[in-house]
Amino acid sequence: APAAIMGLFFSLIAMAIGLLSFGYFAALALSIVAESSEGNAHLHDPPPANPADWIAEAFTLGVAAVVSAGPGWLAAHLVAAHVGASALAGLASLIVCFPVVQLSQLEQNSPWAMLSTKLLSGLARVRSSWMLFTAQSLLLAAVPVGAGWAIARAPAVGIAVAAVPLVFASLLYFRLLGRLAWVVAETNVASDDQPDEEPVEETSEPDAELAAGEPLDGFDEAFDEYFDSESGGP
Repeated sequence: APAAIMGLFFSLIAMAIGLLSFGYFAALALSIVAESSEGNAHLHDPPPANPADWIAEAFTLGVAAVVSAGPGWLAAHLVAAHVGASALAGLASLIVCFPVVQLSQLEQNSPWAMLSTKLLSGLARVRSSWMLFTAQSLLLAAVPVGAGWAIARAPAVGIAVAAVPLVFASLLYFRLLGRLAWVVAETNVASDDQPDEEPVEETSEPDAELAAGEPLDGFDEAFDEYFDSESGGP
C-alpha cells in the first residue's frame, strides 16, 4: 500500500510538470508563430511567467493537434490495428492538416475555427511556399520518429536523449509555420492593393427604366453617334 501511494504521488507530480511544460511550450510556440507572421526575426514578446496565461494557448494547440492527427490515425486504426501504422498515419495527417487548422485558429482568433476560406485562398496563391513548407515538415518529422524508436527501445535513456532534439525541431517547425503565414499575409495584402476593375453597368430595357421614372442618360448621344457612323464612309 505505501508503495502504491508513493507511485500515485509521483505520477501526479509528473503529470503536473508535464501539463506545465506543455502549457509553456504552447504559449512559446504560438508566440513564435505570431511574431514570425509579422516578419520579425526575433521574439520581442515572450510568453508571460504566469501559468494561468498559458491555458488558452495550450487548449488551442491541443485542439489543433488532435483534430489534425485524428483523421489519419482513425483511418489507419480501422484498416490495420497495428500501433506503428496508426502512429505513422496520424503523423502524416498531422503534417498535412495541422498548418491549415492552426493558422485558421489564429486568423479567426478562436480554437474552434478550424478552417478559414481566406487562409485557403491565400495558400492557393503561394502553392510553391506551401509545398516547400510541407517538404521541410517531412524532414523535421524524422526527429519525432527517431525519438519514438529510441524511447521504445530504452524508455529512460530515450527520453533523456530525445528531449533536446524534439524541442529544437518543434520550435523550428513553428518558426517555419509563422514564415508561411507571413508569406500568405503579404500575398493577400498585395492582392488587396490591386485596383479593382470598374464594374460594367447592365443596361435594362427602355420600358423598364421609363416605368421606374429614371432618365435614359446618354441615350440621345449614343443614338446620334450610331447614325453618324453609319452615314460616314470608310
